[in-house]
Amino acid sequence: MAGAPRVWRVVGLLCLVVGYSLGQEVLPVDGPVPGDLARDFEVNLTDGRVFSFEQRAVTHRPLVVFVFNASDPFDGAMLGYANGSQEFFALNASLPVDFLFLGSDAESLVYLKNWRAQELQKLPSALALQWASKLMIAAAPVPDLLAHDPTHALLNTLASWTTLTRAIAWSSLDGNWTSTVRLDGRFQYCNVVEWTNHSPSSPTQAWPAAGLQLKLIENPCAPVPENLVSLVGLADLTGHAGCSADEAAQYIMGSNATGVVVMVDDAPSSFPLLGQGSFEDNGLWDGNDDHGFCSAIARHDSLLKQLRNSQAVNMTYVTAPRAGAFIGLDHQGRWAEMGAPINPTLMLLGWQAEFLDYQQRLAQNLSRPALEVPIFTPAIGEQASATVVIPVQASNASLIWLEARMSCQGSFDLDCDMWDHVHTVSVTCDGKPSTSGVGEQDVQASEIGRWVTPYRRRVGHWLTDVTTYGAQLRPGARCQFNLSATDNGSPWVFKLSLRYPLDNDPGLLHGVPVAMNRLFNTSELSTFDGTYNTRDALQIAAPAQLPAGQRRAYLTAIITGHGSMEFVPSNHTFLVNGHAFSVAFLEPLDQMACARRAAEGVEPNGHGAIWFGRDGWCNGMKVDSWLADVTTAIADSNTIEYQAFQYDTGRWVQPNSTDGYMRVTSNLVWVQAP
Repeated sequence: MAGAPRVWRVVGLLCLVVGYSLGQEVLPVDGPVPGDLARDFEVNLTDGRVFSFEQRAVTHRPLVVFVFNASDPFDGAMLGYANGSQEFFALNASLPVDFLFLGSDAESLVYLKNWRAQELQKLPSALALQWASKLMIAAAPVPDLLAHDPTHALLNTLASWTTLTRAIAWSSLDGNWTSTVRLDGRFQYCNVVEWTNHSPSSPTQAWPAAGLQLKLIENPCAPVPENLVSLVGLADLTGHAGCSADEAAQYIMGSNATGVVVMVDDAPSSFPLLGQGSFEDNGLWDGNDDHGFCSAIARHDSLLKQLRNSQAVNMTYVTAPRAGAFIGLDHQGRWAEMGAPINPTLMLLGWQAEFLDYQQRLAQNLSRPALEVPIFTPAIGEQASATVVIPVQASNASLIWLEARMSCQGSFDLDCDMWDHVHTVSVTCDGKPSTSGVGEQDVQASEIGRWVTPYRRRVGHWLTDVTTYGAQLRPGARCQFNLSATDNGSPWVFKLSLRYPLDNDPGLLHGVPVAMNRLFNTSELSTFDGTYNTRDALQIAAPAQLPAGQRRAYLTAIITGHGSMEFVPSNHTFLVNGHAFSVAFLEPLDQMACARRAAEGVEPNGHGAIWFGRDGWCNGMKVDSWLADVTTAIADSNTIEYQAFQYDTGRWVQPNSTDGYMRVTSNLVWVQAP
C-alpha cells in the first residue's frame, strides 16, 4: 500500500510508570501497513500445539491477536469486565475466526493462563472444548519469543503498530515530571483525553498544554462544599471504605470540577472502571470537550505528600506509545487494524472477529459470476460525477447490486477523517433532469444509495441491493451518477460500481421492475417539527402496460434521522389506499446497537462513540433500504400518504424536534410478475 505509515516511536521514554519527559521526539517506524501480506510465522501454545501461519496457503482462517500487559490498567479492565467477557464467550463458538493472546512479560503470561482457565470453567463442557481450541495462549512471553526469533513477523509488526498507554503526569518538587498509568472511565460517562478521537492533535502532546491544577479533596465521600471550577479533584480512596470510586467522582464533579482522579490501592490490572454500569444520561460529562474527565490511578505517596503540604501541583493528561497490543489477519492473510480501544471490553476483539468474518462472507458473495460496471474508480473528496452506459449483458441478471468501498488517503486508520457524515449517490438515466449537488440536509428524488462515514476507519466495503431501480438501470440506458460527500481535510476515497449477478438468483421482487414513481423526499421538507406531517397525498396511476394479473408493487425508502433525532426512535407510516405500511427504528433505545452490527458490515471500534444505536443508521455502514410488498393494497388509481412520528417515553407522538431532521427518499416500484 502507498503512503507513509502513521505509527510512532517515542525516543527517550524509558518507563512510563517511572518517568515521562514531555515533548519527546516522535519518529515514524517503517514496517508492514494494513493490507500487506503477512510473512510466515509460528507461535508455540500453552497446550502443546503450534499455531502456524503460511503465506502460500490458498485460504486463511482469520485471526485476532491481543498482547496483554498486566501493568496497563486498560488491559486488566478488558479481561475483568464481566459483561464484556460474557458477551465475548457468547459469540458463536463456530465462528471461523481464531484468537491468539500473548503475554507482554512473564507476569502477564501467568495472569493470562489463569484467566483463561477460569473463564473456560464457567462454560458448558461442549462449549468450553470449542473455545479451548479457538482461544490460544502463547507458551512464552513476548521478550522470550523475540529472543528466539528476532525477525518474527507477527512480533515485529506489533512493534511498529504501537498502542497508546494513557497516563497522567505531574510536576514534582524537584521540578521534574512524574507520571503514572491511568484508567479512564467509560467514554460518554466520562470525557476521555485521547488524541485519536478529539484533542490533542499529536500522539505525545500533553493536554492541556498549560496543565491543570490538581487539588486533594479531604473528604471524598461527601458533597464538596467549595467550587472546584478549573480544578481537577483528587479522591484518595486508599484505605477508605466509606464510598465507591463512582460515588467519590460524582461528589467531586458535582462541584464543577474539570475532572476527577481517584487514587486506589489496587494493582493496575484491577483498577475500578468508573461508569462501568451506567450510561451517559447519568454520567459525569456534559458534552463539553474541556470538562468531565475521570480516571483511576495507583497510590503515590509522594504526590499525596506534595498535595497535603499545600504545594501547587500542575498535572496533564499524556499518552505514551508501547509495542502494539491489537492486530488482525484477514481471510487473505493480510494484516488488519483493529480500530480504537476506547472502552475496555473483550468485545473490542469480538466485534473485530465478527467483522473479519463479514469480510470473508462478502468476498465469497463477490466471487459469484457477475457483470461489473465501474462508476467511481475512485472518487476523492466532496463531489463527483460519472456517466455509464448499462451493457446489454445486464439483461441476463435478475439482481442489481451497488458495491461500495470507503477508504481514505494514506495507509492507516488515523489518516482518515474523524467525524461521521453522509455520502449520498443519485442517478439519472436517459437525460431526465437531476441536480448534481446534494446538501447534507437534503436528498434529491433520484438518490440510489446512502452511506455514513466512520470515525477514522478505512475498511468500509458493502453491497446494497438496488434491484428496485431496474427500470432505470436497464440494458442500453445512459445513466449519470452524482456523489455528494463531506471533506473535513482528510477526504474519503470512495469506489462504486454496479454489479449484475449472473447466477439466476431470483431476488426479492419476484419479477422485473418496469416503472418507478418518486414519492416523498426531504429535499422539500426535512425539519422534524410540527410542520413535518403537513404534506399532501399523492395520486399515482398504475402503469398501463401492466395487466392487473401480472402487477406487483413495492414501497421502498431510505430513511435516517439526524441532528437531535440521531438518538431518538422514529416511526414512518405510508398509507396506500388507506392500508398502512410502517417501519420503526428503535435502535436508539439500545446503547450497543451499532457495535453489535459488525457482523453486518459496521466498521467496528471506530475512534468515537461507535456503539450507540442511531435512528436508521450506524456510522461506518451503508444505510439499508426498507422494502414493503404493497401488491394487495394497490389499484388502477392509488392514493399514497406519508406520516412520521417520534418516540417519547413509551409512545409515538407527532414530530416536535426543531433541531432534528429526517433524510427520506421513497419510491413506489412496479414489477411485472412472471
